[in-house]
Amino acid sequence: MLSGKEVLRSFSDRREEQQVVRHAPRKESIDIVDGYGKMIRRAREVLGLSTKVLAEKINEKESAIIRVEEEKGLPDDKLAKKLEHQLGIRLLVAQQDDNRSYSNAKQNEITIGDSLIIKDKRKGS
Repeated sequence: MLSGKEVLRSFSDRREEQQVVRHAPRKESIDIVDGYGKMIRRAREVLGLSTKVLAEKINEKESAIIRVEEEKGLPDDKLAKKLEHQLGIRLLVAQQDDNRSYSNAKQNEITIGDSLIIKDKRKGS
């Protein structure tokens, strides 16, 4: 029969073997278009839907629709996709990489941060 310490040691050994490193999938940066509230309201009105009916159709609260239309809050990705699908509009767009340099280094000098950006870009290719 195994002692308590041997059981714990045996358990911890198995646990170490089973550990798997999982990396979250990289999401591309997505932005919401400017004037999203007006766009949502116009599309809803063109379709002749009230906020209540639209909310029911996409299984969301009416207050969430009103808040987004008034641009008092950004819709999360899930809500934005539901609205895009139901209203036939485009709210989410890929973020533009503007290639700005945030380095205080001289023109031809590479900083550690610059090298990480370069390394990251090479992995993405």
